[in-house]
Amino acid sequence: MLDARPLRVLVLHLKAFCNRGQLTPTPPSGDCEQLARQVPHIVAWIEARRAEGTAYMVLGDFNRELGESGDEVWRAFRQADPELRLIQQRETGNCPAGNGGIDNILLGGPAAGWVVAGSQRGIPLPAPSGAIGLLSDHCPLRLTLRPR
Repeated sequence: MLDARPLRVLVLHLKAFCNRGQLTPTPPSGDCEQLARQVPHIVAWIEARRAEGTAYMVLGDFNRELGESGDEVWRAFRQADPELRLIQQRETGNCPAGNGGIDNILLGGPAAGWVVAGSQRGIPLPAPSGAIGLLSDHCPLRLTLRPR
């Protein structure tokens, strides 16, 4: 519940190593085949939330560049809910280059309109003192929702 309004949340970590392109590439990729098997389950979950008319959020490590033009996975999600809103890691700022754009937040139903403007932020995780590079190849996302 968020301000006494229901919010359904699905946290996921999808198959890696199929971050762009077709889900059925030539030559075949076991990674893409596994991702192709995962997508219908998420689509079904999105369709069920849309049918309920409830606010919902899907977030996590998509291991996929959803924002790329014509991405198959994003297209499948949008077919399940044409009003789906995508908050991409790369659009949040503060994430160092090289952290990719694989961590995302999808908002659907009433939640698509709950994002407080300017609240989206990436939170870089610097390595501990003396270590080389970053603590993680991911950059956590933060945003504020205000139910209306």
